[in-house]
Amino acid sequence: MQELIDSAARFTAAVTIFGMQELQNAIDSLIESKPNRNKLRESLDHFSDAIASELNADHKPTLDSVTQFSHDWVDRTFKAISAVDGRVVLRTANEAIRKTADTLSGEIAAVETKHTSVRKSPAV
Repeated sequence: MQELIDSAARFTAAVTIFGMQELQNAIDSLIESKPNRNKLRESLDHFSDAIASELNADHKPTLDSVTQFSHDWVDRTFKAISAVDGRVVLRTANEAIRKTADTLSGEIAAVETKHTSVRKSPAV
């Protein structure tokens, strides 16, 4: 059971970091292209919908809460800096994503190290 939980945690971390990486790459390459941004947004929404449809009913309120928080945060951020050049906003968002990914990577590595050392500890 422990290996299954470890695998699930690693999968979750990998998907999160991969998503942030792809968003960062997209922002880097698509800053000027609205049709490509829309296509990427639609792809992300379809992927999110597919994953959300597999969630147990008791987890959906958490997803809804996090989604609403994210929407509100992005909305307020863009309103607050609407006078700033959009490219600056996207670069700032890209940097935030990069820092978040770096933080998550460090946390995940720490958890994996902890779990590895727990598994290698002699039985008492």
